Amino acid sequence: MNTNTIALKPTVREGADNRQERPYLEFVVDGVSLLSLLGPGDFASVLSFSTAALEASARCLLLRAPSALPSGRIPLYVCPECGGLACGTLCVSIALAEGHFIWSSFAFENPNDPEALDVKTHAAVGPFRFPAESYVSVLTAAGFRDRSA
Repeated sequence: MNTNTIALKPTVREGADNRQERPYLEFVVDGVSLLSLLGPGDFASVLSFSTAALEASARCLLLRAPSALPSGRIPLYVCPECGGLACGTLCVSIALAEGHFIWSSFAFENPNDPEALDVKTHAAVGPFRFPAESYVSVLTAAGFRDRSA
């Protein structure tokens, strides 16, 4: 089975009169912005709000902490204004198998509205298989410090 590459690219959501500028780290899969694959929408990655948020998000991405979402999917993109899940999140199922982190079953989810779960829109995206060593290395380079190693 093929493997994929993952990188993080510093990106800025432009500000305007009614929205704030938001710097964030964009997920790049095989050289392509993941957000561009998931479709239009005003989101910022979970790797954008503070050191504490980066740490918490990275722990979820590494499967070292549970997701806050009812489905168990891991948030990837959130509201660029507040960073919260209640505005809706683009999320993914993550598994660790045979030395790879596997991202599959991308969805839009709002934890306050179970009826808003949408898996059909993103059904054509993924799955992606990232070698565990490079996956952890990318998160470490972004500032996450793996304290369990």
